[in-house]
Amino acid sequence: MKITIDSFEELPVELSEQMKIEFEKLIITDLGIGLELNPLEEIIIPKDFGDSVTFFQKKHGLPVGYTNNEMGMAAGKTISYIENGELKIVIFIQNGLFFYLFDEDRKKSQLAINLIHHELCHVHDEFNKSKMKKINDEIEEELNKNALLRILYAHSGIIWDEYIAPRLSARTYLINEESDFFTEYLLDLISDSEKKIIEEIKQYRSHDDINELFNRVQELTNPVMKIGATVFGLIHGLSLQNTEIMTVINEHIDKTFLSYVWDDLGHTLSYMFDQYPNWESSRIFDELNNIVMKVWNELGIYPELYKEDQLYIDVR
Repeated sequence: MKITIDSFEELPVELSEQMKIEFEKLIITDLGIGLELNPLEEIIIPKDFGDSVTFFQKKHGLPVGYTNNEMGMAAGKTISYIENGELKIVIFIQNGLFFYLFDEDRKKSQLAINLIHHELCHVHDEFNKSKMKKINDEIEEELNKNALLRILYAHSGIIWDEYIAPRLSARTYLINEESDFFTEYLLDLISDSEKKIIEEIKQYRSHDDINELFNRVQELTNPVMKIGATVFGLIHGLSLQNTEIMTVINEHIDKTFLSYVWDDLGHTLSYMFDQYPNWESSRIFDELNNIVMKVWNELGIYPELYKEDQLYIDVR
């Protein structure tokens, strides 16, 4: 594993090298314990996070993108690719977050530790999934036959990713009086997405472009499901599911459109984790796929397979 810190005018070379040594030690002696990190080629702390991620994705012929919206920009990005038939992974980390590792403020340093731990857990999960040949073959066969399943698997896969990483990295999550386990962020996302989807449906009545509407609904519900999974990942990883903390979270969610699937989401992800990494069939994703559909239905969007590669989408 190589660690690369882009040159900064304000960062002397000697200090940069010392940071690399301390960072590598942190991974080897703490964060990497119990994780399969063999595919990890490099950790890059770039001068410009967005430009570097985009350049790397284009260079390797990968889909271009990273979280960057009104809610904020990603602190890290784990990118997987295949080279000469082998899985390889690179992690990009925002330089500001990386420098937090060495901050005297424990809140800042622990935030950095947990977010980097989170990215390392993505590496571990990508390695495990790459070894599930039977399931990968089953999913590929299903995707070739069913346009709706292609969409559902894309969403359920991301939901799983954003559950397993926080669950495995929960031990480094800082718990104090300010900790809300991303609940406030989730509630903001739910409120924002619901308002925007209502407006998108109104506009659809005028432009009649169902593909545009369905794409927007996916764009707006995907972050909600991802952060919902993150909340459960932390709660389950810290064994807080039977505490007052979870009761309060449930009370907030009960007032939103996510309430119709909230319990099912938690139970499903917990079941998947209990079987992990010894999943026997692609059927392990069936219930997550159903949950994604239920969320769309609750918002008035009802997609169904019309032909092998075509969808019919009803709006109610």
